[in-house]
Amino acid sequence: MTVSQARSEFSHLLFDVTICFLVRADEILLARKAQKIGAGFWNGVGGKVEPGETVEKAMVRETEEELCVTPLTYRQAVVAEFYNLGKPEWTMRCHMYFADSWDGTPTATVEAIHPTWFKLDSLPWEEMWEDDSHWLPPALEGKTVTAAFVIGEDKRIKDLEINAS
Repeated sequence: MTVSQARSEFSHLLFDVTICFLVRADEILLARKAQKIGAGFWNGVGGKVEPGETVEKAMVRETEEELCVTPLTYRQAVVAEFYNLGKPEWTMRCHMYFADSWDGTPTATVEAIHPTWFKLDSLPWEEMWEDDSHWLPPALEGKTVTAAFVIGEDKRIKDLEINAS
């Protein structure tokens, strides 16, 4: 299935989620997801945007809940649509932020275990979502990325569209 076909069939299922990545110099903080979508993968922290909540406020709330820090300065780097053919209920629009200053010390929680700083040139790609290798490098270069991914029942990318500027 192509991105265009997936949009036609599943766009009514899209819901908004956020992910925040803490970045410093040549490092990024990743945590293992302990539960829900992405369990076992290294990722940023985040979750669903609640009714009546802005995307930005959701990002701050989720980062506080899952990593025990409050982002102070950040930028929205990526907006990506994920059309999950194996689990249509996971069809989402993900707003990804990079925070370069925060209040507090990154701390493991029940949802984000083992927060670890990784050098940007040695990320654990084999333990991350496959799509990360498509959008993360240009976003880390300072580009703004829009993307769409069709994810098959095997959790592999079946089609993608990506724009970075």
